[in-house]
Amino acid sequence: MNSKLLENPIIIVTGLIGAYSVFLSIYAIIK
Repeated sequence: MNSKLLENPIIIVTGLIGAYSVFLSIYAIIK
């Protein structure tokens, strides 16, 4: 793990939200 990522939880949260939004969009297209 990169120490800078651990020091910036906002980046991790933003990445998780982005990945989740992409997952929802793909799931909507498949469904």
